[in-house]
Amino acid sequence: MPNLRLPFVPKSLFNSPQRPGPYHFLFDAFGNPVDGIISRLPQHYLNQIKPVRPPNLNWEPPSSEKFIRTKGRGSIQKERIRKQATDISNSVVYPARSRQELWGATRHIWRPYLLHRTLHSEILDRPIETVVSATTLDHIDEHFGFDSYILETPPHLLQSEFGMKLKGEMLVCLAKKCYYPDNPEMHRMISEKYKDHVIDLEIAEWVGLTPLEAVFKQQLAESAGKYRPKKEILLDELLKKLSMPDDEFQKMLAEEDKALSS
Repeated sequence: MPNLRLPFVPKSLFNSPQRPGPYHFLFDAFGNPVDGIISRLPQHYLNQIKPVRPPNLNWEPPSSEKFIRTKGRGSIQKERIRKQATDISNSVVYPARSRQELWGATRHIWRPYLLHRTLHSEILDRPIETVVSATTLDHIDEHFGFDSYILETPPHLLQSEFGMKLKGEMLVCLAKKCYYPDNPEMHRMISEKYKDHVIDLEIAEWVGLTPLEAVFKQQLAESAGKYRPKKEILLDELLKKLSMPDDEFQKMLAEEDKALSS
């Protein structure tokens, strides 16, 4: 029997832990958050991290038809011409590296075309050095700027924790109006250009948080008294009633009985 040699598989960007979705384990099969503190997170944050299947941007629907004749048959069959060959129902893979850079929603069978680029943010007024895909550069041109691309792209198309961090910084800066304090003309220009993206500061502070950071933030809010379990509220009401004088307590019971009977 001849010696069979397996083909050599070179290392690639996908040689890293993979998972079917960024935070799919935080939701059940019906899309509801799991029980516990995750279910108590703000709804706008849950909508931000909820798994959404990104579209296949590397395939276009059939645009024309051609006729082929199958061997052994006399009938002519129709087959649609596809512009690209990625019409495959494969599962979506999120390499760990893609979450730390700006790959966009590009989906290639092998590896995306990645480039080192330095992009400038108008709102943050600083250069952003990162790795981007060719698809991301095309999307930046379509949005007429890096800041507009980050702000207008939904999380399931951005597909980047790094990009969501930048979005959170931009939204907080827009909410606080802390951009260009020493340049009134640029301050006025940024305010007019991005006025449609301004949201409340309380919501902007949640944008871009990882689930672990969001849980810590929720725990701090609950420990500060902004949220209390129902049993603690009922216990305080019961202790308050028991500490009342007898005549007031009897009067309160009579009023409650009267309300229930009516």
